Amino acid sequence: MIYRILFIALLATGYAAAQTSDDVYRYLQNGSMGSARAQALGGASGFLKGDFSSVLTNPAAGALFDYGAFSSSLSLGAVSNTATTGDLTNPKRRGEASINQAGGLLVFVSEESDWNKIALGFTYQQENSYFGNLKAAGLADSGMDKYFTALANNQIAENILAYQNEYIEDAYLRVGAESGFAAQQTLLGLYGGILGLNEGAFSSNAQYTSIFQKFESRSKGRKDAYTIHGSASYKEKWLLGASLSIHELSFERFTYLDEEGYSTESAVTSSIFDNYLFTEGIGVSANFGLIWQPRKQFGLGVSYKTPTWFTMSDRSAQRFDTDNRLEDISYINFGIINVYDDYTMKLPSSLTFSSKVTLSEPLTFLLDYQRQNYGDAQLLPNNDPAFNTQNIALASTFSTVESYRMGLEYTTTRYSARIGYGNTSSPYINSNIGERKDYGLGLGLNYGPSHIDFGLSYSSLNDTIYFFDQILPNAAEVQNNRFRANVTYTFSL
Repeated sequence: MIYRILFIALLATGYAAAQTSDDVYRYLQNGSMGSARAQALGGASGFLKGDFSSVLTNPAAGALFDYGAFSSSLSLGAVSNTATTGDLTNPKRRGEASINQAGGLLVFVSEESDWNKIALGFTYQQENSYFGNLKAAGLADSGMDKYFTALANNQIAENILAYQNEYIEDAYLRVGAESGFAAQQTLLGLYGGILGLNEGAFSSNAQYTSIFQKFESRSKGRKDAYTIHGSASYKEKWLLGASLSIHELSFERFTYLDEEGYSTESAVTSSIFDNYLFTEGIGVSANFGLIWQPRKQFGLGVSYKTPTWFTMSDRSAQRFDTDNRLEDISYINFGIINVYDDYTMKLPSSLTFSSKVTLSEPLTFLLDYQRQNYGDAQLLPNNDPAFNTQNIALASTFSTVESYRMGLEYTTTRYSARIGYGNTSSPYINSNIGERKDYGLGLGLNYGPSHIDFGLSYSSLNDTIYFFDQILPNAAEVQNNRFRANVTYTFSL
């Protein structure tokens, strides 16, 4: 039997293998990204004069620019994931670097009209980074066999078995396409030897009191936005703006799970289960903003971002083996790829309120408040049974997320200093898991038509990573910490 890369399109019943509510949650989140100035202010960017992060939060802020400008931001960071499983703690760290924002804007001024200013521009921003490694280990009451027996429940044996003289990898792909994800996993468990088949019923071949599991996850990817924006000023008091964004998403993850510690009478004494997922998508959204600035020292803003509609595509692959295998299933590996039909993912709209208050001439207080209902996220079409199941899970798991971002900025002709704090509530119903805190501080230097800003930002997030996509309770509690040093250079025309 030769090593081959095989592709086959799975039916809609297999989609649950690729995307779960946890995956959608990942794409809902935006990292603490943007200009050095905005990150130093804890993300309070809705009312920053002359800053491209402000334009992305509220497109009306483009009319706050006095002159045309070009800007670029560089971020250097470190990610730390500390996983706790039982009494064991496993830290994992990783560095990253990126140009996380670049933009240009032109300003047209008219002294003969009440509509005294028009600003048009383009901005690129990295919305999130998915680079991260995680290791966890510990004792569990539920082993891999529970995962496979849960999915094998009510499966019909004749839909699972390989045909005579059929390659096992061909059978794996065929069963997934014809009978869906649960049937495909049952085939893995049966031929891998962790499941037994007796008179048409599947049962576990593993015996244990508790089992030792080692889990590792490696991921990479990013979510980017390319935005064209326009804004206008009416008598310098009312600012209107709109923008259109194209979003690009890519995510790749490898997970590795090893299991040992079975009872001496168990037919299975060791097992491995590895999974691969690759997702990419292209999305579109629009943003509309309004700013009221009755005087220089005070202003209010509001912006509405429409739902983001993504066209998504997924690929997945698996490896499973035990020392009780029925035949060599090593031919089912990361070269045997499940390719799924494209589908639609809708990420919910958001509403942001911003304010600016000059406390004294050099000192300004900035505040952003944002609401977004994560439970409104959907995988479409909703009449697909697998998607409908995931949408019900999303609606019953997630609620409205509220974000408060605030900062103080001290500005003189040549220098500026700033400090900020942000808090994003947990998206989960009746849980504080997923609550994020952001801290920032920074300095700025102005010289002629140019200015350069430096910022340090730190974010902390608690999360839960499931080993079996919530089919089993096996999970690690993860403390995710991100530290970034940011620099932004802006040149005014």
